[in-house]
Amino acid sequence: MMKLSVVFLMMHLCWPGSKAGKGCHDPDLLERAEVALDRINKDRKEGYILKLDRLYDFSMEPKGENYNFFMDVVETKCHVLSRKPFKSCEIYGSVGVEVYGRCTISKAPHDMTTRYHCVLLKVKPSAIVGVCPDCPTDIDLDSNDMEKVKLTLQRFNSESGSLKYFALLKVTRATMQWVVGPFYFFEYTIQETVCTKSMTDVNVDQCEMNKSESARVGFCKASHLSGPHLPLSPSIDVNCEIYEPDRLGDKPDPLLGSVEVRPSTSTLPPRLRPRSKNCPGDSTIPKEM
Repeated sequence: MMKLSVVFLMMHLCWPGSKAGKGCHDPDLLERAEVALDRINKDRKEGYILKLDRLYDFSMEPKGENYNFFMDVVETKCHVLSRKPFKSCEIYGSVGVEVYGRCTISKAPHDMTTRYHCVLLKVKPSAIVGVCPDCPTDIDLDSNDMEKVKLTLQRFNSESGSLKYFALLKVTRATMQWVVGPFYFFEYTIQETVCTKSMTDVNVDQCEMNKSESARVGFCKASHLSGPHLPLSPSIDVNCEIYEPDRLGDKPDPLLGSVEVRPSTSTLPPRLRPRSKNCPGDSTIPKEM
């Protein structure tokens, strides 16, 4: 810890003059922080793309090759498998930000590896219900709910033009609200299997995943509504984005890090006051929660 503090202090003493003056409001510095966060998002295999809210603090050597970025982030509706830039993604939340947190992105002297660590926190369900009583809220999936998820995936497989079946990888979000009956919303990732649609009597649950380099993955958003007053029950809607395999990697240098998602009953870790002049930057995203 002492060694890290000394490095941090030395990098502060070596700021370029313009960045030291404008601090976290410097446009060039913000652009570098945005590029760094986009690279982190592309490095991840699970979770949702994070969007920059503000730059909280920073340190940087004159040449800009070594840096520490401390930033506030919010979660978006885009899954990391899409590899989209965060500026093209909408913030996740029915009535405001529902998942927010902090990221540290660092590149130390004589180290080619960019390191990162993010801690995210979910807004308490009571805060959402207090603002919007009828909005969907998170649910814990049981076996009946999983059957509903599988029904939506069956619909996609039956209607898609793909020559192969896709199987469920992971349910990433599940919410529910009451309309004329229970209205479920699911988000999940899928992967191409070795089973083709030319086969008969296929049980997708028994199909092996396609592990070749050409295997495609996808991200689905689906809904399931049932009730006695519906002409067709259940009413199912599903939309999946399918992504081709990324062979280029898009990694100019190695990355190493993690993203931790804490429950709404937890808290974010404490942090020091900004050491840089004119920091933190302005929050660009209103947090109603």
